[in-house]
Amino acid sequence: MEKLAIFKIIDDVPTLCGYYDKKEDAIEYLKEVKKMIDYKMQNQLVGEYICVPCLYFNLQQTTKAK
Repeated sequence: MEKLAIFKIIDDVPTLCGYYDKKEDAIEYLKEVKKMIDYKMQNQLVGEYICVPCLYFNLQQTTKAK
């Protein structure tokens, strides 16, 4: 399934923040982060974020090993 992954860059290392189905959902997440920075003094959230299209797989075991 195609999703958007948001990463925060921490010490030059991308750290996954989450997966989103739609561009609008990813933008809404980033707007909420910005609000937390501005109004709730969440200074640890300040920094660079990137949004990357990705193929997302959540593989599960469907048969039992014998």
